[in-house]
Amino acid sequence: MIKRKSLQIKAWMVLNGISQTDIGRELGIPRQNVCAFIKGNRESRKVLNYLIGKGCPKEYLAILDETHVLDEVAA
Repeated sequence: MIKRKSLQIKAWMVLNGISQTDIGRELGIPRQNVCAFIKGNRESRKVLNYLIGKGCPKEYLAILDETHVLDEVAA
């Protein structure tokens, strides 16, 4: 289990008008996978890059190193 700040991620999403369903639809993955990522029960490069791309603070996402983030998002 990854120690993500799930409450902060969810609060950030609400403030930015983003839902787990929206993310799932846009990425073509089930909402449950998005939920599992936010809770730290699952890894998903797609969800990680989506949230970073939308401006979610990296400290909420518990990124240990930048190798998990796509180059264009990390820059």
